[in-house]
Amino acid sequence: MNSQSIPVIYKENYKVRSYECDFQARIFPHILYSYLLNAAWGHVRDTEFSYQGLEKKGQFWVVSRFLMEFLKIPEWDDTITIETWGKGIEKLFALRDYVVYSENGAEICKATSAWLMLDRNTLRPLKPALFLDNFPVISGRDVFPRIPSKIEPVSGNTVSYTSKVAFSDIDVNRHLNASIYMKWIIDSYPRKFHENHKLKSIEFNYMAEGGLGDEIRILVEESGKETLRFTNSLVRTGDNQELCRAITEWE
Repeated sequence: MNSQSIPVIYKENYKVRSYECDFQARIFPHILYSYLLNAAWGHVRDTEFSYQGLEKKGQFWVVSRFLMEFLKIPEWDDTITIETWGKGIEKLFALRDYVVYSENGAEICKATSAWLMLDRNTLRPLKPALFLDNFPVISGRDVFPRIPSKIEPVSGNTVSYTSKVAFSDIDVNRHLNASIYMKWIIDSYPRKFHENHKLKSIEFNYMAEGGLGDEIRILVEESGKETLRFTNSLVRTGDNQELCRAITEWE
């Protein structure tokens, strides 16, 4: 498939499985996030922009920023449809939006993302305008009035969770899978909290890559005044390198 054959809007259907759900039969947020990332890969499958196409040129995509809002969390046995499309370029970012629909066509989740194309040898970002001039985009159809923004650092040192990067946490780029950051953040909240609240939105800034065997600690700070809002920071214990920042809002 060449760039002229890429659909402007790409659609994929998913069936929510029992093993992808929590104790309340709702899909784990990181699983739905994985669906969205997979739909992005599906959109460029068999093209020069795919993982395989970029690998031949010594390049690869990484998601850098992501904002996701839940209107209704899908449940066990639901069939959902994901729509995704490219929406242009902002400096070094290639932008992509998503909408998730229920089986009856209701909008239940929306997301926006900013991706970087990296040189595999130097790990430095490349200018997407040099590569994406033929990629179809939709301008004016924005699921949010903004792109994911820079998240301010956590000011305290309260540790809410610790973990270690295992073999099954590593993706095809040989670094910590993007969805695992979200999994750990959700896991950092106690069961009682999950019994009384559900996730409304989550926003990520990825800052550095994690590798096999890295020990990670999650810092947390309540950052909402009128809403239940927290800022998290994922830090590698060995060198205190911050890997990721996130903001969660709950209801």
